[in-house]
Amino acid sequence: MFSKIYLACGGLISDERGTLTTPGYPNRLIPYVQCTWEMRAEIGYRYLLEFEFLEKNGFYQKRYDGEQLSGCFSDLMYHNGKPSHGSINFRNERMFCDKKSTFISEADLVTLMQVFK
Repeated sequence: MFSKIYLACGGLISDERGTLTTPGYPNRLIPYVQCTWEMRAEIGYRYLLEFEFLEKNGFYQKRYDGEQLSGCFSDLMYHNGKPSHGSINFRNERMFCDKKSTFISEADLVTLMQVFK
């Protein structure tokens, strides 16, 4: 049995709501693909981003945090504004941990970058 797999991902988003999915979802995840989404809200507006992550082999990593293990999706970075290519700015760049995360953007331009290895 064959199923259609969409490799295209990323792009400019200016809608009020939407859904982002990884290439190949809900079937097999496609390796070696980079997706970059740029979200532009109207000036003065912000994005409320809600993420749900599925635990998949090789895509969800465990992190020891104090007394418990939690998961991190290390291949997804969130940037307020355009991403920097120098050192990581921890105020503007975030890594996603736990199975569901909610973020409110701090700027009217948000960039999400995802790299599948």
